[in-house]
Amino acid sequence: MSGAAAIRVLAPELQIIQLSAHAFSEALFFFLHKNWFRDKHDLQLVKFLDLYMVCAKFAIDWQAVHEIAEAHDAVAGLAFALHCVNELFPGAVPAAVVRRTAEHASGWRDAYVDREGNVHQWEAPFLDRMFDMDGKVGEIRRKFPALAFG
Repeated sequence: MSGAAAIRVLAPELQIIQLSAHAFSEALFFFLHKNWFRDKHDLQLVKFLDLYMVCAKFAIDWQAVHEIAEAHDAVAGLAFALHCVNELFPGAVPAAVVRRTAEHASGWRDAYVDREGNVHQWEAPFLDRMFDMDGKVGEIRRKFPALAFG
């Protein structure tokens, strides 16, 4: 197309790191969002679908992804997101990659941080939290009855 502006995008490996960090930070730090009870934006299918689409569309250099994540202290977020993507879309991430990141995902997949910086664990499994909003909100209200979100 003549005269079209060039658009620069991240390499697929960097897209995976960025999308993983975004999904992880919102799942882990949802307490910092004053409107969480209204918006419930800690887990959103679209974030994991974006990751799935990058994995499905491109030939990913998984060694590079892991090296980048290690260099930037982002392995926990990467592990969280890849394990969630694989649960939602089985086989989206190669089994060897899932195994390699398993030790990093185990402590964080069901974790969240409250406003004082304390780490808590969800009682509900990932898929329930993903699709049962009432149950997820009920768990937080039960654990933190005095908590006020916007």
